[in-house]
Amino acid sequence: PKQSPSGLYGYADEKGSFIIQPAFEQAYAFEQGLARVQQKGRWGVIDLKGKFVVKPQYHSLEPFRDGSALVSLFESGSSRPLYGLIDTSGKTLIPPRYHFLSPDYHNQFL
Repeated sequence: PKQSPSGLYGYADEKGSFIIQPAFEQAYAFEQGLARVQQKGRWGVIDLKGKFVVKPQYHSLEPFRDGSALVSLFESGSSRPLYGLIDTSGKTLIPPRYHFLSPDYHNQFL
């Protein structure tokens, strides 16, 4: 990711020219053709063309591991996030309704 003078992040080629225009408050490097980005305080995932694969909707979105990522949302009126899992297409694998969800030592989620 490359930060623009406006403070927003986009993605640049080797020459420094933006190939995905700056539109993100935060952005991570691409991994396996996907990048986690933040827009309007919510996290989503874009592909190499800058199209959203997962629309920005999550309070947090961890890196994908073995095709799934830990996500969190805040329940209305709650100060504690609820955790779930999504796959690389954004499909919900485990709905965000758990107060605790973590990978075990075999990289499976508990």
